[in-house]
Amino acid sequence: MKMQNDVDSAVSFEINNLLYMTESLNQWLSKAITLPENYNEAKYYYDKQQSELFVVTKNDNVLINSTNIVEIPRLTLKERIAIQMDFIYRIENFRPFDQVALEIKKQDTSSTFVLDNLLLTDRKLNLLIDYWSEFKMEQLNYAINDFEDEHDINLKVAKIRNSYS
Repeated sequence: MKMQNDVDSAVSFEINNLLYMTESLNQWLSKAITLPENYNEAKYYYDKQQSELFVVTKNDNVLINSTNIVEIPRLTLKERIAIQMDFIYRIENFRPFDQVALEIKKQDTSSTFVLDNLLLTDRKLNLLIDYWSEFKMEQLNYAINDFEDEHDINLKVAKIRNSYS
C-alpha cells in the first residue's frame, strides 16, 4: 500500500509540474505576443533546433542570424482592437458599449490592451475581468497555434532559456 501511495504521489507531482510548466510557458508566450508594437527593450525568440524560447534585450548586443531562430510575433494594433471589440460585442446588454468601444478604437501602439486597464479601474466593469481574462487567453492561444503552424513547430515541448548565449 505504501509503495502505491509513493507511486501516486510521484505521478501527482509530475502532473502538477507539467501543468505548472505549461502555465508558465503560456504566460511567457502571452507576454511575448502582447507586448506593445513599439516596445524596443526586448525581442522574444524561439530556437527550433534547441526547442527553446528566449529573450534578447537591447543591452544584450546579440546578432540573431540563423534560420533556426524565429522571432515570436506581436499582435498588431488592428488585431488588439479586433480582439477587444469582439469581446464587448459578445456581452448582451452592455450599456457602456459606445464609451468602451471608443476607448478601444483610440488605442495606440504603445499599450497592450485598453480593456485591461478599463476593467480594473471602472468599478462597474470589474465584474467582467475574469471573463475578459479567459477570452483574451483563448484568443492568444489561437495566435500561438497560428505561429506554431506557420513555422511547423511544437511549443508544448519547448523550454524557456534564461538568457541567450
